[in-house]
Amino acid sequence: MLTAVTLALIASVSVTAQTEIVTKLGSSVEEAHDAIFGAFSTGAVQMVGVSDVFKTAGAQTRVALVTAAITFARGYTGTADFARRYGVYREEQRPPADAPPAADASALNAEQRTALQEGIASMEQTAKQFPQMKKELDAQIAEMRKQLAAIGTSKEADAQMNALLKQGAQDAAAEHKQRLMEWENRYPADPKRFIAMRLRQFLALSATVDYSARLTKAADGMMRFENPQYEQKDNQWKYLYRAGKPAVDAARALAQDWLKSLGG
Repeated sequence: MLTAVTLALIASVSVTAQTEIVTKLGSSVEEAHDAIFGAFSTGAVQMVGVSDVFKTAGAQTRVALVTAAITFARGYTGTADFARRYGVYREEQRPPADAPPAADASALNAEQRTALQEGIASMEQTAKQFPQMKKELDAQIAEMRKQLAAIGTSKEADAQMNALLKQGAQDAAAEHKQRLMEWENRYPADPKRFIAMRLRQFLALSATVDYSARLTKAADGMMRFENPQYEQKDNQWKYLYRAGKPAVDAARALAQDWLKSLGG
């Protein structure tokens, strides 16, 4: 695990030097920014740059690569560009309000009248175009005219409909309010709170990785965990396992320091 002195030295690396590090990782500043934002928006741990650079590196080199990438990421997340991108992303996740229902039975009756009138007109036109279908269509038109005439003739039915519409509107408003609360919790307005949440998620997941887990070659030639429970783990858990304990420990130390700077 990196010492506090090492962390302080890395954090003081100039922007030019950090850019050179990103280039060595096989990426550009723009691509690195996209990768960093993607990691935070999806909550998926990913390495900046070409994966082969990391895969072929030894344990200590991986530590250096992880440290450089996280230091670069920490710098970018404090910029106005990251805040702007997060604001756009956050609004894209905002739950839309449900389409407003009919205000009352009178409005609903009007909608039903319009729909029936349009349906009758369409069938009448079809009957003119296809005389052989006129008898069948006339029967359907007659039934629709009966329905049209019956709309709004029952005060009791209208009263029941008004009650249902009122309750439906209240339920929809309550559900939307609940969705907004969940959205606020998942995507807080302050990007620092969002970053802190993702860091806590990473620390929680990375604390569960068993680096002593054994792999074995399966019948299909793929390497799989001997422990079937580990084989059922998600790709993020397996990604951290493959990264190795030294690299993940370095990432955890940096994440904890970063989280502390955000107020925990």
